[in-house]
Amino acid sequence: MTSCEARRFARKRLRALVCAAPAAALALLVVGLSAAGPRAARADDAAEAPAEVPLEIMVLRVSDEPGEPDPRAERVDRLLRGQIAYRSLEVVESQERELPLDDVWTFELPTGQSVLVRPIEADESGTLLALDVEGGLQGDFRVRPGQPLILGGLRQGEDKLVLVVHCR
Repeated sequence: MTSCEARRFARKRLRALVCAAPAAALALLVVGLSAAGPRAARADDAAEAPAEVPLEIMVLRVSDEPGEPDPRAERVDRLLRGQIAYRSLEVVESQERELPLDDVWTFELPTGQSVLVRPIEADESGTLLALDVEGGLQGDFRVRPGQPLILGGLRQGEDKLVLVVHCR
């Protein structure tokens, strides 16, 4: 992460903490996830931490309109059924990237909003990610191996978008 990106990321986080206005339209759906607790500083963390964290991010559209199930989202469909109401689920976009610790991955949602993802630390218990959705959710989340982080509620017309983050 360049110093310019780091300053911009820090300013956005500080602005969100200071701002008392509620974040609109993005609710957190927790499925197989625990919020990140305080980081324990250990001397052997650097030796255990991988040089790069393999990430996969899927953007899904959930709709009340009937539709064929998307086979790429079968696992997420099983997790979401019964949690939120919808009739169809489709993968809008799927990206994979190997990201070094503390580097920022920025991508754009179909709504035009930016998403910033930054792996803070990684070990056998999972990966601690900083995630910032422009105008919405912001936080640090521990993504455990084999358990995706699922965030949803962002409106796109009559439909909703759901972000699924896997750390492989």
